[in-house]
Amino acid sequence: YMDGRFYDVAAEPDEKKNLAAADVPEDLRETHRRLKTSLDRHLAVTVSIHPAIAVRTHDPPGRSSASNSTGS
Repeated sequence: YMDGRFYDVAAEPDEKKNLAAADVPEDLRETHRRLKTSLDRHLAVTVSIHPAIAVRTHDPPGRSSASNSTGS
C-alpha cells in the first residue's frame, strides 16, 4: 500500500498482520524492497502531476481528510 502497509496476501489473505509494522521476514525482503521502489517511483510521478495526492497518501487507512478533498 502507498501508506507503507505490507502484507503477505498469499499466506494471509485477510491482511491482519502488517509486516511493515514489524520487521519484514527475510524471505520477503527483496519483494518488499522492489515493491517499495516501484511505489515510490509511482508516487513521485503522480505527485508531480497532481500535488494533492501527496497529502492524501498519508491519511490513515480507510479515512480521508476533508481538507484534502479535491472537491470532485
